[in-house]
Amino acid sequence: MPGWLFAAVVSAVVAPLVVAVVVQRNLHWNPVFDLAMTELRVRDVGGRHTPLIGLQGRIGPTGSHPGPLSFYLLAPVYRVLGSSSFALQAATGAFHAAGAVTALWVARRRRDGRVLLGTGLVLLLLVQGYGLGPLTEPWNPHLPVLWFVAFLLSAWAVLEGDLPMLLVAVLAGSIGAQTHVPYLPVTVGIGGAVLVARGIVAWRRRGEAGPSLVRWAGLALLLGALLWTPPLIDEVVRDPGNLSQIADHLGNPAESPIGMRAAVRLMAERLDGWQLVVGETRNPGTYIRTLSGPGPTQARGAWTFGVWVVCAVVAVGLRHRGLIALHGLVAVSSIIGAVSISRIYGVPWHYLMLWGFGIGALMLLAIVGTLLALAMRWRPRLRAGALPGALHTLG
Repeated sequence: MPGWLFAAVVSAVVAPLVVAVVVQRNLHWNPVFDLAMTELRVRDVGGRHTPLIGLQGRIGPTGSHPGPLSFYLLAPVYRVLGSSSFALQAATGAFHAAGAVTALWVARRRRDGRVLLGTGLVLLLLVQGYGLGPLTEPWNPHLPVLWFVAFLLSAWAVLEGDLPMLLVAVLAGSIGAQTHVPYLPVTVGIGGAVLVARGIVAWRRRGEAGPSLVRWAGLALLLGALLWTPPLIDEVVRDPGNLSQIADHLGNPAESPIGMRAAVRLMAERLDGWQLVVGETRNPGTYIRTLSGPGPTQARGAWTFGVWVVCAVVAVGLRHRGLIALHGLVAVSSIIGAVSISRIYGVPWHYLMLWGFGIGALMLLAIVGTLLALAMRWRPRLRAGALPGALHTLG
């Protein structure tokens, strides 16, 4: 794959975020409420009051979100640009850009131009859906949205045998799980399922895959321990620690959870492929700014899901390992996502499920990839050079 293709896709995805940050320069924005609390925590990084836990949330009487990783990652750009309100916006834009570039780098390791282009396209669609305004506001539910895509792609890479991507999965998953607690059960569930699946593959092959998996899993465990050291320190020095408060809060909810029936409906909305491609192009930003235009619907999500099921069957028929792994990841992620949503109690606010649109984007990528592979199978001339040289055949 030519280097210029990766550079071009990165530039295309990052450009809207750069423009959004530049536009914000002269708007004299100042943070309030949660955003002001975030700036205070970012300012504390590196000093005697360096945060050990995340932003305060509605988690028991004094609980906060799990960890401070987002504060640590925002701090360098914030300091370099002068520790101003605009610097915080610029740091937020850089934070999202880093998540997008990480996702594209993982896609590039597939050595398939169409995987890279497809990833770039769904990232651009997601940026459009979330809106550039929210992507320059350092509100913790918004911060992990593009990093979650990097997490999903690295999970796919691990399923395909790219074991070093376990480290990326741990990093991206930890960013989400520490920053906003709804990401915690989703990332842990998907990550655990991927490890189990890869372990079964290693056991069946009984070759070098087993020791290699153990080695990379051990390194990933060490990285995870490092990233989660601050919350663990808080757990030791405080009584009760923040992680204990989160466990107590989630284990003993104040109200009854919404249940699976409502969760399936809400998950279906987030799989609406028409909304991702067409709806958000007509009315950008409805994933967060719900009044900016008509949003995703359960019916269209169900249709998207139906098309995906057909494509999954086709992928199995084609015996395409990469696509089968991708469809399997989509299936597991959708199930875990629905189970996670079912445990929401009270009002199921949209910001509790922003990660769901990342799963929907992955489902769209799986659908398009399968249709393209099927076309390649039917039209051998396409493999012979009708497509641009940068677009290698799947397989």
